[in-house]
Amino acid sequence: MLDTQMVRRAADEQLPFVKETFTQLHQNPELSMYTKNTSALVQQQLRELGVPFEIVGNYSVIALLDTGRPGNTLLLRADMDALPMDEAPQNDKGPKQCVAQVSGAAHTCGHDAHTAILLGAVRALCGMREKLVGKLYFVFEEAEETGGVADIMEQYFADIHLDCAWAIHVYAKLATGKICVTPGQRMSGFGGFAIRVNGQGGHGSRPDLCRSPIMAAANMIQNLSNAWISQRDITKIVTLSIGSIHAGTKANIIPDCCEFAGSMRYFDYEAGKQAMDTLIRVCKDTARLYGCTAEVTDCEVSRNIATTAPETSAFATACFLPLFGKEGLADTEPWYGSEPFAVYCRHCPGIFAFLGCRNEDKGMTAEHHNPHFEVDQDCLQMGVEATCQYAANFLHDFKPQN
Repeated sequence: MLDTQMVRRAADEQLPFVKETFTQLHQNPELSMYTKNTSALVQQQLRELGVPFEIVGNYSVIALLDTGRPGNTLLLRADMDALPMDEAPQNDKGPKQCVAQVSGAAHTCGHDAHTAILLGAVRALCGMREKLVGKLYFVFEEAEETGGVADIMEQYFADIHLDCAWAIHVYAKLATGKICVTPGQRMSGFGGFAIRVNGQGGHGSRPDLCRSPIMAAANMIQNLSNAWISQRDITKIVTLSIGSIHAGTKANIIPDCCEFAGSMRYFDYEAGKQAMDTLIRVCKDTARLYGCTAEVTDCEVSRNIATTAPETSAFATACFLPLFGKEGLADTEPWYGSEPFAVYCRHCPGIFAFLGCRNEDKGMTAEHHNPHFEVDQDCLQMGVEATCQYAANFLHDFKPQN
């Protein structure tokens, strides 16, 4: 167990490294399953610290710090991947502190902060390893945005005893200087779909001789809006969005097909599954009305709903009150973004903390996945402190429920 002053000093010592690492990762973002250089940076740090590790998937890193002393086992996880988009050089008020130096990729969700924070915590915890007990798994995941290694990670830890899994996510709706460890569902489940509407193309002057997949798709989307009101349990929220639609090449040519794709979010898996069944039925039935067919080319209803267990929430609150005070702890509503953290919690309680990174004075107010999104780097130290304090206390003091 570490006292708060020791944790704060350790985080202070690591802060220059954490900020330098954050800047390096932010300027050199890498997409899911292609995080070669990011993974290499993590591996180099682990080698220098003498922490054994292995590569899982393409570039994911799993390391183990075994103190050799009896205690709990805790998994600490960070994600490494960026998004396939270009970053704006300005936030909501002015120029950013640093900007991606490559095109087509950007850390507009905050995974660069997560990796930098966990590396800082690894360095701090290794520096105090003689005061620790139990085992610590450090996981650096390569494809959170796509869930590309979720199944691999679940399989890897299926037969490994874990007492808890921990992750931090920076949160644009929460002010810097605050952290949320509220119990319950924290991030939603994800349902993804893609529909190919097959019709019969032809000249735009004779639509009667064609079967327009565009008209069919347009009415599918309209009918889905109605179905979400009248054909679902309205007491269980399931959001629906259409993110892309593609068809045709010229104004006077009716194409043979039209494709559209979208996503759903939910906090009840059965409600999500029923909503997907409704979506597919509505699309197929509407297609028939227009002499077309609807082909489901992609369909996913994930069970992964990131959740903080009541017992880990209470333990974290007790850890953080002496460190951050009541003013540092916040409650937030569940976030409708999705992520696969739940795969680590199939057989152990989890804690998914939200770390405030919003600073209105600096213009750091844009939402995640927005080109103007920017993490307030002043939040990084709190992330390291929280991770180290929770880890040290958990390994020594947490009493797992049988």
